[in-house]
Amino acid sequence: MHDVRLPAALVARWLIVPLTVFLWTSVATAQIYQGPSGGSGGKPFDDWAASGHRTDLSALYLVQDSSGKILCIASGYGDLSNRTIYPGHGSSCDKITSPPNSSAASYPLQPDEYIVGISGKYGDRVDQLQIYTNHVTQPWTGDKGGDAVFSYTAPHGQMIVAITGRSDGDLVAIGVMYAPCTPEKNPCK
Repeated sequence: MHDVRLPAALVARWLIVPLTVFLWTSVATAQIYQGPSGGSGGKPFDDWAASGHRTDLSALYLVQDSSGKILCIASGYGDLSNRTIYPGHGSSCDKITSPPNSSAASYPLQPDEYIVGISGKYGDRVDQLQIYTNHVTQPWTGDKGGDAVFSYTAPHGQMIVAITGRSDGDLVAIGVMYAPCTPEKNPCK
């Protein structure tokens, strides 16, 4: 039997682990996708690619119906005076405006704040979400559905810079993209 070894350069550039893809050689410089978690179906989305690989995530927006069902999620990039809100994922995303109206929950970040984790519950769709930053833990958002749980936590020196997933009329599944902390967010803890 022969021992087959891949060249170290190939292994260092593309290391695939279940639900995680490392795109560069170390966690300190890597952009890492994790997830998505949720139901099956829906059309894939990737806000990191859609934003042109921006790392200045400054807000998340959620639209819910009267029962608490999460209808839409969207990302905002840039500072408050010049924030770009990318098209949302799910239904009723037209309710997200800049500044957001009262039917959309807004989770703006302070200049030195960044998202360190997102957790939730799902069944056929994402039913509940909770957002964690280096400053606060936001209250749970969503309805009472979902039996399966997920949790994404940024590795040391990294922050969540985008959401990914699948959507149709619902937010079907959600994942995240990690990247190294930017100078104004350092030191990441």
